[in-house]
Amino acid sequence: MAGEAMAGKRKQPGFAPAVVRRIHGKTQVAATGRRIRGKTRIARIAHSKAHFAQMRIHGKGGDPRRRSEFQPVNPFSEDKKGLAQLPEISRARMAMSPAVLGTMPCREQQQSELFNHLSAAIRQGGSKKVLYISGMPGTGKTASVLQVEAQLKQKFAFVHINAMCLGKPSAVFGEVWRQLREAGLAQERCSAAAAEKQVEGFFLHRATQQVVVLLIDELDCLATRNQAILYRILSLIMLPKPHLVMVAISNNIDLPERLLPKVSTRLGFDRVDFRTYTRDQIHEILRKRLEVYKALDTFTNDTLKYCAARVAGHSGDVRKALQLCKRALDVCRQLPVTIQDLRAADQDLLQANPCVKAVHGLSVKPRLFLLSLLLEMRDRQAEQVRARQVSLRYAKLTAARRRAAKELPDQYRSIRCADEATDCAPVWFRCWRRRMVSSARIPTCR
Repeated sequence: MAGEAMAGKRKQPGFAPAVVRRIHGKTQVAATGRRIRGKTRIARIAHSKAHFAQMRIHGKGGDPRRRSEFQPVNPFSEDKKGLAQLPEISRARMAMSPAVLGTMPCREQQQSELFNHLSAAIRQGGSKKVLYISGMPGTGKTASVLQVEAQLKQKFAFVHINAMCLGKPSAVFGEVWRQLREAGLAQERCSAAAAEKQVEGFFLHRATQQVVVLLIDELDCLATRNQAILYRILSLIMLPKPHLVMVAISNNIDLPERLLPKVSTRLGFDRVDFRTYTRDQIHEILRKRLEVYKALDTFTNDTLKYCAARVAGHSGDVRKALQLCKRALDVCRQLPVTIQDLRAADQDLLQANPCVKAVHGLSVKPRLFLLSLLLEMRDRQAEQVRARQVSLRYAKLTAARRRAAKELPDQYRSIRCADEATDCAPVWFRCWRRRMVSSARIPTCR
């Protein structure tokens, strides 16, 4: 009777039965909070063809045959009927979600280089060179590597480390060991202090010849003053037969040139550079995403061009363009989205940033102190600086500001806030700020 009642419940509309799946080697339950084995967390599974097509992007399905060249995949090409049933504005929101992987226009050359390097290195059982990927934020570095990794059908283990998410640089070894255990390549547990020796011993005495692809994102977060952590993690490929492929991603183009001689002389780098997106490329990316989701009519062509030009002139970060378009869909009252809606979304996003509000609410002296702190952190390439060093830098900036203020006309000496002068935008103020910055020998901070 209980089984019949349960079966009857499943037939009722809106009832979602518990779905069991394994994530990171642990049995978990979706849509319910029941514990089956070990520690579980709640996760919801979208029962649609689009979900399983997106799983194929991450290497969990698809053709098991080995591919000889990179083939861009459209994860929603098999779900045209399902997408057509959604409202047009919902399809547009899905298209503008940065988390959705799909085709990546304007990055075919870089993806082909990544595919060729990784496939050759895996066939050879490892590589003695670090694949260094550089580019500004939002240029598709990590997404390209993950998409290429999904296309590689050779048997290998994939370890992805984001150094920005680590509490400290030395925690990278513990994270590597944790993911090796989840992949089934290591069995023993170890403390954070012993993780480095365990990782080095693992690659020094490999029990199997399965290649490990180690992706370290935000590599510059591991660069301490003496570069000891960076040296020890990158030198793993110099061990005898580690069967390791090292991939490093950084926002700094010149990081290999800034390494200490003990690091740079022992390591070789194969480089793939991701240049910032141009206006035409951002426009092409936005159009392509909307075409895939059949939502091209939700934006006018002039609106997409305006968004592409604004983002390309500011940073070239395509994620900013996606975020701006997604917010414009929320604020618009009638489709298609116009330039006025995009401007309102831009203003809304700017005001919603608490950091911008906090800095705008400061007077000149706290801003100078904050600038002194940032300059000390940048020049010393450290996350922690001494208060005395910041105070000395602040004293130099304030002295330079007082000297420059004496050169101003009398009617402008009463201006107390830099924002008031910036709003008026007189030529004398821009010249005054340029003289102040040059006298302090620091670059202009926007």
